[in-house]
Amino acid sequence: TSALIRFRQRKALKEILISLNPFAGSYNRAIRDINVGLVDDFRTMRLKEESKFNRTGLIRPSTVNKEVAQLVTLMHKLVDHEKIETTPLRRKIPRLEEDNIRNKTLSLEEFNSIRSHLKSPLFEWATVAYYTAMRQGEIMKLCWDEVDLDEGLIYVHGENTKNSLSKTIPIHPELRQLFMEMQKLHRTGRLIRNNGRPVNTYSGNLKLEWNKAIQSAGIKDFHFHDLRHIATNNLRIAGNDLLRIKAIT
Repeated sequence: TSALIRFRQRKALKEILISLNPFAGSYNRAIRDINVGLVDDFRTMRLKEESKFNRTGLIRPSTVNKEVAQLVTLMHKLVDHEKIETTPLRRKIPRLEEDNIRNKTLSLEEFNSIRSHLKSPLFEWATVAYYTAMRQGEIMKLCWDEVDLDEGLIYVHGENTKNSLSKTIPIHPELRQLFMEMQKLHRTGRLIRNNGRPVNTYSGNLKLEWNKAIQSAGIKDFHFHDLRHIATNNLRIAGNDLLRIKAIT
């Protein structure tokens, strides 16, 4: 338990440091000089910057909200560990309105069209995403000891989930068939492999392959992560209640 807590603390610290990079790069200030006005200036500046990931061009409000939240969290952590007496951000900072919720739709025919342009390991990766609503990183880290074909269930360990909570996911018949085919190549370690080696990132050639497949299938503005939304919606259409869907996702 203590080892898992340390792991989560390191994971949380890494997320905080990544989110603080834009602020630290723009303001070389002592902690005592950070105030709400400075944070407001930072938000205004960030919303005008170009994004490497948003095709509409600019940094999204949700990204800025996350960066500011991590800055506030860091201040409270410094107080907790007696590094500073009080946080300079004592007043609550209202969140920016987020308008970047993606409500995408995708039929089974369209999904199969996308898959027809994918090769391993992206073919398997996308199939698992479509039938489980698992996150991209969760699928990448999924191991065979978390897959029980006899019970028809996937047991995702909390150390590999975004909220550090374990979850159990039913295996769709088509996904079970895919797993059986994959087991002919290997039965231990990671499921998602490229030329026999575990995949550690989606970026680079795999992301390029996904974008080309989307274009070849004639589908516009559809990200890999959108498969999670599609799978969640399919669970609802299949008649699962909200509590069951929440437990799965």
